[in-house]
Amino acid sequence: LFIGQYRKSAQQSANQLKPYIKTKINLDNLKQYMNDFDWSEVIKEKNPEVATTIFLTTFNELLTNAADSYIIHAKKHKKIKCWISNGIITSIKRRDSMKKRLRSGYSLKLDAEYKEYRNTLNKLIQKQKNEYYKNLVYNNKNNLKKLYEVIKDATYGKNNEADNFITIKNNLGLNFANSSDMSNFCNEYFINVGVEMAAAIPPPATECPLDPLILNSIFLNPITKNELIRHIASLKNNSSPGYDGIQVRTIKHIHLEIIDPLLHILNLILETGIIPPEFKVSVVTPIHKGGSKNLI
Repeated sequence: LFIGQYRKSAQQSANQLKPYIKTKINLDNLKQYMNDFDWSEVIKEKNPEVATTIFLTTFNELLTNAADSYIIHAKKHKKIKCWISNGIITSIKRRDSMKKRLRSGYSLKLDAEYKEYRNTLNKLIQKQKNEYYKNLVYNNKNNLKKLYEVIKDATYGKNNEADNFITIKNNLGLNFANSSDMSNFCNEYFINVGVEMAAAIPPPATECPLDPLILNSIFLNPITKNELIRHIASLKNNSSPGYDGIQVRTIKHIHLEIIDPLLHILNLILETGIIPPEFKVSVVTPIHKGGSKNLI
């Protein structure tokens, strides 16, 4: 009875949160916009960098125009865990507020206060959770089917309480003053790690004879429209998007409408040997494999 009372109260607290607006691309509208647009300015351009800028600027504008906005009431229907009380919800909000302050301006004192508060709250949540499942197991000890469901729910549930904020230390073992410096440090590390590993490889005992170098000898056939269409069709739908956030399924849905300007840009790159800066941006996601998360 006590659990049911504060679960209902916690759900009522969640209902009071304001709705928010979310956007979703209308693929049919996007396809129509792309088809109606005149891409002649891109196709006439002889500089691949300028052509790419015009193309991507136009593409993003049409993408924005094709976005439908709607109100989300996710918080209203969000399921509150049975062991989460009003007091824990208040503590979670305070923890998140401390985390936000820590991200905006790092300090050793604030970092220590946040971690102590977070760890104490995690222990309290775990204690409440253990008591909740302990009562469920006891109340269903004579019902094997229900007991199995309780055990499965308790042991295989996803852990959404993970703290993803990591403080990387620099080469001197010190924390960074802000997140921008920490990001630049990670970027420099991953840019140079391959070069440093290659330099550590000992040279071969005997040099292999090489053929004389022939300058200006490379030749690449222009890309055909059918080749580009086949390549787009071969892309995996579940591939992660790049920094622009555009999904593969979006490209596949409108590829015939943008095939001409895209083909022109790619062949300009082969012809001039100039790679537009927009094509040089990559997303690097470090994955923790073991050891301290503070050491890159």
